[in-house]
Amino acid sequence: MICSRCGLHVPSGMTICPNCGNLLIDESTYDARPFNGDISPSTTPFPPPTPPQLDQTEIAMTILGTGETVVLSLAQPVTLGRRLANTSLLEVFDLTSYGGIALGVSRRHAQVFFDEHGVLCIRDVGSTNGTYINGERLEGDQIMRLISGMVVMLGRFSIHLYYV
Repeated sequence: MICSRCGLHVPSGMTICPNCGNLLIDESTYDARPFNGDISPSTTPFPPPTPPQLDQTEIAMTILGTGETVVLSLAQPVTLGRRLANTSLLEVFDLTSYGGIALGVSRRHAQVFFDEHGVLCIRDVGSTNGTYINGERLEGDQIMRLISGMVVMLGRFSIHLYYV
């Protein structure tokens, strides 16, 4: 297979170009599929990331496995998932380029928001592979309050969430 963005010859079966991060599948026909197997966090220890300086309405997500940290403004609730290239779903923070498809992230997976007391919360919004907080699966429309530094798994996609 040849990447349409950078021209790299990519081995068959890869979904993201290792050179430029281009999605190599037609995402308009791809849905997150349930996976069978262990969804536990990796047993490989990760050093605890150092969160950046944040405002009261911001959170930091450190993506485990890459160490990359992304800061999001939560003036409004934000849905974590995968945004299709041909849509304008601006409220979805797209995790595709971080391996979201391969790790079972749904298009609309989980929503993060501050509650009326300023506490960071998360809820699963009907994902295929579930949302887990420190290994505990959120059920139905359950809202979980988060403590800064908790591990959140969207399917098998793991992040640390931090806030002030």
